[in-house]
Amino acid sequence: MEALANSYIFWIALILLLLVVYLLPTLIGLLRGVENFALLSRSTASAELPTSAGRPP
Repeated sequence: MEALANSYIFWIALILLLLVVYLLPTLIGLLRGVENFALLSRSTASAELPTSAGRPP
């Protein structure tokens, strides 16, 4: 397990995987050619950002 944690390839692959998962809704929207892409991007970004308890998203 320590050899895996010290592997540069593992960390690069993990970061790339997390980036793909984070950007997946945007990538799907680009591939499908959605009409209102700006709305999709904004809703994706606001859904992933933390909000305060008293404020609606």
